[in-house]
Amino acid sequence: MGYWDCGYCGTNNIGGDKMQCPNCGKARGKDTVFHPNPTNDKQSRRYISEGSDEYRRAKSGPDWTCEYCDSNNPATTRICRNCGHSRDRDDKNYYEHHPERNSIIPPIIPATAAEKTRWESQYSDDSSSSNDSEEDEDEEDYHRQSDKKSYSPFTSPNRPSFHFNIGDLPWNKIGIGLLIVAAIIGLIMIFVPKERYITVTNVDWQRNIVVEEYRTVRESDWSVPAGGRTVYTQREIHHYDHVIDHYDKVRHERTVVVGSHEEVVGYRDLGNGYFEEQTRTVYDYDTEVYYTDEAVYRDDPVYRTKYYYDIERWVYDHTVKASANDKEPYWPEVKLADNQRTNGRSESYGITAIYKDKESHYTLNYKDWSDISIGSELHVKVHIGGHIELIYE
Repeated sequence: MGYWDCGYCGTNNIGGDKMQCPNCGKARGKDTVFHPNPTNDKQSRRYISEGSDEYRRAKSGPDWTCEYCDSNNPATTRICRNCGHSRDRDDKNYYEHHPERNSIIPPIIPATAAEKTRWESQYSDDSSSSNDSEEDEDEEDYHRQSDKKSYSPFTSPNRPSFHFNIGDLPWNKIGIGLLIVAAIIGLIMIFVPKERYITVTNVDWQRNIVVEEYRTVRESDWSVPAGGRTVYTQREIHHYDHVIDHYDKVRHERTVVVGSHEEVVGYRDLGNGYFEEQTRTVYDYDTEVYYTDEAVYRDDPVYRTKYYYDIERWVYDHTVKASANDKEPYWPEVKLADNQRTNGRSESYGITAIYKDKESHYTLNYKDWSDISIGSELHVKVHIGGHIELIYE
């Protein structure tokens, strides 16, 4: 059963089965709009029994309005009950007077996250029929076209609107983000070369030659290489095998469907004083506990024979160095025994220079170093670690 309000005397919550206002006798006209719920707490929602005469009246179609006397008439009548006018094409029905009412009217529901999600999953389900899709479009049209104050199906009319509060920002996360940005900038500043004008106060160089010796060394492995002489063997752990030790029962939880129920998601205004509830199937869930046998592993050591042997190898013995604070570098003289050899040379060239009254040591390549003398003023690019490149102007 729907309800309507008399626009003539102001009587509210008149039952949808009443064609005239019980207070003033005024017949409901084309401006009448039905609403599905009584606005007075003393009135309760009344359902119509399926199969009854009233049920057939509710399902017969929207009322039509007589253009001569502005009275509502049931869809099954061809003659106006008030003035006797025969219905013709100029007599519009309820939906033609109120096109926005030919849609699903959403109920006001609490705006909890769970209920909002449930509304969305039911009301915009991809598996819904084409009729449901049309009903969703009609609902959007209703909110766009209705002159009445509209509301979102997810927000109660009494719920306050959202207001931004700077205190709600996640300052802890913002602070961490700023620290990360500052660290990145700091690293960039460290690694980016810096240009400076420096004055040379000293020069230095160093040259090194590595000497190796062929001697007997003790090694170990799982086999003896060519030239090796076994000294002794012993059993040692070669690796570990990951094997099942036992099974434990592990408790799990999962969500299962235990039933379903129908939930009202809106109302269809039938245009004749009655409304039809629109429902969707809502599944009921419960938490099910179950157990599985899961393997617990252990690491078992696997032993093999390890060989300790002597073998001749070239190994590092010492380094011969030469260095000075002048511009005449040379390679040091190396004296080798019969079982020795040289294996590798290295060299480095540096300067000591003043920058902003502070003396620092820098390294550079031999070509640039050879062109520098004490007292020279240099325009350089300083890299991390003190290595410099000359900037020629």
